[in-house]
Amino acid sequence: MDGLFGKYRVLLAPMAGVTDIAFRTLCREAGADMAFTEMVSAKGLSFANEKTRHLLALADGEKQVAVQLFGHEPDVMASQAAWIEQEMGESLAYLDINMGCPARKIVSKGDGSALMRSVKGAVEHPVTVKFRRGWAEGDETAPAFARAMEEAGADGVTVHGRFAEQLYRGAADWGVIARVREAVSVPVVGNGDVRCGADAVRMAAETGCDAVMIARGAEGNPWLFSQVQAALAGEPEPEKPTVDERVAMA
Repeated sequence: MDGLFGKYRVLLAPMAGVTDIAFRTLCREAGADMAFTEMVSAKGLSFANEKTRHLLALADGEKQVAVQLFGHEPDVMASQAAWIEQEMGESLAYLDINMGCPARKIVSKGDGSALMRSVKGAVEHPVTVKFRRGWAEGDETAPAFARAMEEAGADGVTVHGRFAEQLYRGAADWGVIARVREAVSVPVVGNGDVRCGADAVRMAAETGCDAVMIARGAEGNPWLFSQVQAALAGEPEPEKPTVDERVAMA
């Protein structure tokens, strides 16, 4: 997994209704190293739902894609993860389990670890997990949760610096990314409030994260990826696109 994040340092986050084939294509052309599909329902796949399976389709020229799977039943998650791996083959980069806004019962009863163990046991590809700082505002659980995920077999973790109850209010606390980095030995991806190249550089410097994941900042601005790539390489950020360039991309 270290090698994967060594190659893919700037990632497009999975976003429902956003990271479809067209948007992934634009972000990849602008400099995203790896893009996620929209979040995929394990239950939907288990019903052979064509609308759900369509989310796994690759764009022209897209050699690999990461897939984020969500659900709460370990056996269903495991079986559908195995199906995805079989169907996608080499076009699958890795699988991620969505625990970004985990229900209290998943966190409190240890169901998150059960999901991770089940999926890890069913596939050969790396498996990561994405989660937030904690559920309730002021109650940070991310470092402990990250350790539990590592013990359950996670090959890497992605941390968003807000509590689930915050939704997208306030600012992301990047300090929790650093605390998770100290708590685990697997690679850590930082997520939250990266809106320019300088933000990505500061996140990497302050947290020691292995990669940066960009979500809402890229909506309407896929050029953000070229800015981030330049900044991380120590090069001047490219100029913002002109109106004509925006129209041409649209």
